[in-house]
Amino acid sequence: MGFWDREDDINNFAASATKCPNCAANIFYEPQVNALMCRSCGGLFNPNTMESMGSLGVVREHNYTGDGDMTEADKLRQECYCDSCGAVLVTDKNTASTFCPFCGSPALITRKLTKEFKPDKIVPFKIDRQKAEDLFAKYIASKRYVSKVIKKRHIKRMTALYVPFWLVSCDLTSDVTGSGKTKYQEDECINVFEIRGKLKFRVNNIPFDASKKIANKLMEAIEPFDYSDMKDFAPEYLQGFYADSYDQLPTEMLKRISDRMRLYGNQEAGVLGKDYFDFSISHNKSLTYMDNVSALYCLMPVWFLSIEAGGSTYQFAVNGQTGEVCGQLPDSPQLLARKGLKNFLGKYRIIGDITALLLIFIFAILGFGFIGRFLGSVFGILAIASTFWFFIRMLQGRHRTEGTFTGDLGQENDFDKMPPLSCYFDPSVKADITTDTILLRRYTEIVDPNGIVIKTVDMPLDPH
Repeated sequence: MGFWDREDDINNFAASATKCPNCAANIFYEPQVNALMCRSCGGLFNPNTMESMGSLGVVREHNYTGDGDMTEADKLRQECYCDSCGAVLVTDKNTASTFCPFCGSPALITRKLTKEFKPDKIVPFKIDRQKAEDLFAKYIASKRYVSKVIKKRHIKRMTALYVPFWLVSCDLTSDVTGSGKTKYQEDECINVFEIRGKLKFRVNNIPFDASKKIANKLMEAIEPFDYSDMKDFAPEYLQGFYADSYDQLPTEMLKRISDRMRLYGNQEAGVLGKDYFDFSISHNKSLTYMDNVSALYCLMPVWFLSIEAGGSTYQFAVNGQTGEVCGQLPDSPQLLARKGLKNFLGKYRIIGDITALLLIFIFAILGFGFIGRFLGSVFGILAIASTFWFFIRMLQGRHRTEGTFTGDLGQENDFDKMPPLSCYFDPSVKADITTDTILLRRYTEIVDPNGIVIKTVDMPLDPH
């Protein structure tokens, strides 16, 4: 068996052949960031030139072995360890807790700090408990079809929590391929173009929560935070509050980071279609990659609430600075019943179709039987309504996923979406856009007297 016949030998060879210029550790190609990355120091390097592309590394907190190596500030702090779910909360010695904010368990163990606590930045709380409870109660009251499992006693268990975030800043380059159409009035021809563009711009301090215990979508939903209030971390900000300890480093969150950067790259790519209609991006031909990357460790203020109901855990959050409220609300029994009916009719579609046809037949027969009478008119209307329902089902059939609810019921009970690119776009760095277009097709449309397109006729690409 040859040396190259074994995949693990190839990987070992590749790992030993290229070392990190910063710390001499092994580096590996990470397709999510289109770069070589050192998992030790977080350095990112161009695969072709080995030039630095920034770093997702941070100053790591080291474990304490005794009082002698603790900082004076950390000697004034303590950890609350949950013996049920494993959560670790950091707070000052004067703040006591009776339950875990993540699982509700009272099995908390207070102990000395076991790990150095050194965030780079902090956004202090602005909203007190009463305001947070009022905002949450108003939020719940504004929603329809919500289960009544959320009680006042639950809201009283809301916890003021500093959540750990990595704030990622970088230059983004998006190589985008898309298509769009133009129409000139003089010849009524529609021109179809392939549009290739390269966009370069910078984003600052996009937050990624670093706690596995909190739903990522929940934290995205209460963004953005106002960074004008961001301060260098000082122990005084922690008095009377809890701080969750991070359990994910930026280098362990590459997919989340790259997915969001790609989303923002596609949002900015929309400017390529400003002169076209029917503009769309070919995602399999488009790529967004990062350069000049940096990350900060920052604590963000969140009023956090976790509720167990019906065998499920529901998490809610109130932005402790801006008051934005979000959570995944439990559906009411009425909404669950309606979703169940929709799912049943989607999975057993033939039953719904047969039922619609039977209703059409029955109402039509009854309508003819009582023709000229009031009941005849009623059954006639029901027959027409059943026919309309049947044809709507036929038209929607191709858009329906079998066995899965695909309607709009209860979507307002889900998480809000993350904020748009404009919240993190850096206007102080000039964006650069270059485009190139290729004419793919020219055609005219033949329409009937009602304006419906009957067919299309291709025209020469060169009008001359």
